[in-house]
Amino acid sequence: MPSVVLELETRDETVIQRLLGGAREMRAGARSEIRGGGLLVLESADLAEDAGQPGRYRFLVEFASENGAGVVANTLWTALHGQGVTLRIADVAVPVHNGAIKDALLAAAATEA
Repeated sequence: MPSVVLELETRDETVIQRLLGGAREMRAGARSEIRGGGLLVLESADLAEDAGQPGRYRFLVEFASENGAGVVANTLWTALHGQGVTLRIADVAVPVHNGAIKDALLAAAATEA
């Protein structure tokens, strides 16, 4: 199963909590199963020291197939669009659009193989 690094920057911790299925604690190892798609695992959280600064969150995303990548992309898009987040997949900035997210996941997985 391919695994890809995904990084988010946001000022709104509730975005991350929603991604993790409502988890209140954002600690390394927290995970959320994306039904029919894959798994999202929080690797690290660099919380902002100043209230106006965004926190940085690093995830490992796992998916088993191209269809799984599509389900993951749709799940991420649903959670992230309109939320003022910055998204990077495998160190590449990605617009918060489901097609772009899926393409970036598949491209990153192909370079990992």
